[in-house]
Amino acid sequence: GGKFLWWEHVLSEDDPALAQRQRDLTPSQVRRADGCHLDRRTGETIKAAGFAKLELQYLSLQSFGFLNPTCAGIGTA
Repeated sequence: GGKFLWWEHVLSEDDPALAQRQRDLTPSQVRRADGCHLDRRTGETIKAAGFAKLELQYLSLQSFGFLNPTCAGIGTA
């Protein structure tokens, strides 16, 4: 099966204040950054895609502010 690899900043699931800031900033971010959304739950979307095997990890990067956390992984068809 084919593989889908990704690394993307996502909505904070464990910091409500950061998550609200991400939601608030998303409309201006979409305009400034070619459609980039700060408030997507990409990990949940990929989990629902039905990959036969899924390796998924949430990470926090130092000094990345509202671009944290990130979600990375490999989905195998």
